[in-house]
Amino acid sequence: MVQQFIPAEKNDVPPPIPVPCREAAPVILGIGGENKNTFCLLKKNQAFLSHYIGQIDSLEGEENLLASLQNLENLTCVHPEVVAYDAHPGYISAQVARQIPAQAYVEVQHHHAHLASCLAENGLKNEEVIGVILDGAGYGTDGHLWGFEILTGNYDGFKRRYHLAYVPLPGGEAAIRHPWRTAVAYLLTFLGEEGKKYARIIFKEKNLDILERMIETGFNSPLSSGCGRLFDATSALLGICLENTYEGQAAIELGGAVVEPEEGNALQPYPYEINKGIILPGKLLAAIINEKLTGKPVEIISTRFHRTLVSIIGDVVGQVSAATGLKKVVLSGGSWQNQYLFRSAKKFFCANGYQVLYHRQVPANDGGIALGQVMIAQRRWRENVFRYTGQGGGSQSSGKLGSGGEF
Repeated sequence: MVQQFIPAEKNDVPPPIPVPCREAAPVILGIGGENKNTFCLLKKNQAFLSHYIGQIDSLEGEENLLASLQNLENLTCVHPEVVAYDAHPGYISAQVARQIPAQAYVEVQHHHAHLASCLAENGLKNEEVIGVILDGAGYGTDGHLWGFEILTGNYDGFKRRYHLAYVPLPGGEAAIRHPWRTAVAYLLTFLGEEGKKYARIIFKEKNLDILERMIETGFNSPLSSGCGRLFDATSALLGICLENTYEGQAAIELGGAVVEPEEGNALQPYPYEINKGIILPGKLLAAIINEKLTGKPVEIISTRFHRTLVSIIGDVVGQVSAATGLKKVVLSGGSWQNQYLFRSAKKFFCANGYQVLYHRQVPANDGGIALGQVMIAQRRWRENVFRYTGQGGGSQSSGKLGSGGEF
């Protein structure tokens, strides 16, 4: 199972994580993410992951981060020469990172950092693997929000092989706080007029007119392929959670509404479709709604939903493996904290000859991406070129360490 991360006390030097890199590398800071923040200092071949910082999208959070960094620098007697940060242009963490004196600044794609974090924790050198990175959101190279990503890659870079189809999030953050909005977006996007009819049946107490126009026009509706948003939508469709009162509530409650494994193993996955590298959820949604409206127990539907995700993941990973010959699979991202999903997928991969790499010491969620950031930055330093090598859109830039610029 995925182990819970227990951070060090603020005034203790955290136990270092041994990582496969050259001792001659500069000291590198990974500033971490915006949520569930931890940062990481890489000193030679030892990575020091900080205690839990949490949210940093406020002045108090920013000050906490900088004070904690200064404390860890004093305890370890090092100061960063290179600073790595998340590529999201709106993140406070990126702004904080650029304020820290350093010789170079390295932008790292969110899901690449997840993959690299798991590689490093498992002691792998620069070996190419298949990454199944599932989370709520991370800024993608095409400017959209990613989160259900099947990648191949290593510390040098990655290639996006498969992903969940994009869905608009009406109101952006409002859709995350109110999962029923995301559910309506899924219905309209993938089931069209039939989906609109279902939305008015299932959410008959909601005013959908404005929401429907936002979805249809794309107004204030960023596109997302996040696994967390698919969980949100399904939870709302089943009436489990329509409003999140804490982060991840809808997904957590959906994950808890499953039958015992012995009973669940007898349930078949729902139908699904994969077309040209895109996972299309229309058939899955239609089947879920049909069972809901015919009175199937929520626990049965939720279990079949989970089993469908495992089937989809196994299918696309099998296709990637057949095309590349790769047999090592990384599982990273916050959605893997769902124990039913994690155990079922791990069991499937082990039974089919894959080596499964997952988190034991480092958080699977965004609390672990700082480790991936320093490993990617270290590799770019080693090659003496800081180049963004993620494939799937977006610009690339390069430069030499020591120029003092942003690479």
